[in-house]
Amino acid sequence: MAAFVILGYLLRHQLDRKPVADTVTSRFALGFSQTKAVVYCVGAKLDDSEMPVTYSNLEATNFATLYAVTGPDDDFAEAFASDVHGVRLGRPWRVTIERNRKVAKVIDVLESTAL
Repeated sequence: MAAFVILGYLLRHQLDRKPVADTVTSRFALGFSQTKAVVYCVGAKLDDSEMPVTYSNLEATNFATLYAVTGPDDDFAEAFASDVHGVRLGRPWRVTIERNRKVAKVIDVLESTAL
């Protein structure tokens, strides 16, 4: 898994030039401003109105899903699950965001990521 983490994350000391053990940050954090607001199980920090732009920013990364943004372990799990579900089982995931009962954005998970 270490090789996988290197693809999407930097050790904190690579950014700050200070040795901090086991602290990582996404290589995409600078271009994806919503990364710190993506949380699960503790209440939403992203407003519904932010979802189209959040998913547009997600498409410019190599994260398989929005949940993958939460950390290296979840990133690996989501990439693995997306591969099994979408490639091996032939059932890719689709995220549809609606606003006022109209489709605002559609994301086909395997087509929008650089897995």
